Amino acid sequence: MSANAASAVATSTTSERLTLRSTQDTWAGWINVVVGAVIMLATLPGRTQGLGLITEPMLRDLQLDRVTYANINLWATLLGAAICLPIGRAFDRVGLRGSTFALTAMLAVVVYSMSRLAGGTMLLFLLVLATRALGQSALSVSSITAVAKSFDRQVGVAMGVYSVLITIFFAAALTAVGTAIRISGCSTSWSGVAVGLLILSALIVLRLCQGPVQAVSRVASVALGLAALGQVAAGS
Repeated sequence: MSANAASAVATSTTSERLTLRSTQDTWAGWINVVVGAVIMLATLPGRTQGLGLITEPMLRDLQLDRVTYANINLWATLLGAAICLPIGRAFDRVGLRGSTFALTAMLAVVVYSMSRLAGGTMLLFLLVLATRALGQSALSVSSITAVAKSFDRQVGVAMGVYSVLITIFFAAALTAVGTAIRISGCSTSWSGVAVGLLILSALIVLRLCQGPVQAVSRVASVALGLAALGQVAAGS
């Protein structure tokens, strides 16, 4: 075989490998779009829409007035939002998959603890603060990061699909949880949400792809945090 022929074969083989790698990365990116939407769904217990499902029965059970709870919710939201900016750097250092799994599992523990809460204004504040910080803030950053870091091009299309999936997932979840609360009560249903979060955390570990992704600078990490902060502001 001549040198030219050998060079052509090597070039062809390299091209085929690059094409296969590109196809695999594309599939991994779209898997992350779905998983990212699921991660955003996991923020439901820390969002106003989710907490609103249990607010009235919880206030009755704990014998709290609405003004007290409003102050608890306000300060928990403001303080919980502060985690949006530093958490992005933590994802870059530790890894998105493991850190997201840990955040989701911790949120499940907090949600379960809230379902068993018997009283105590300060304890309620700490639990609401934890749901805001872990759910509405940290997991929102994780969700956006999972999609944004998976695409070099066509990220706009990916974010569009991601937004549609979030809408569908939230509509289904709010309907399901609301129905469960009417049938089974607040405590039992919120415990079920905690179990669901544990299942979601397992899904994240199994399906979140951490192949070659675009390197994210410090500025980009802050930008992702600010984007999630906007999500917090919109959802609160």
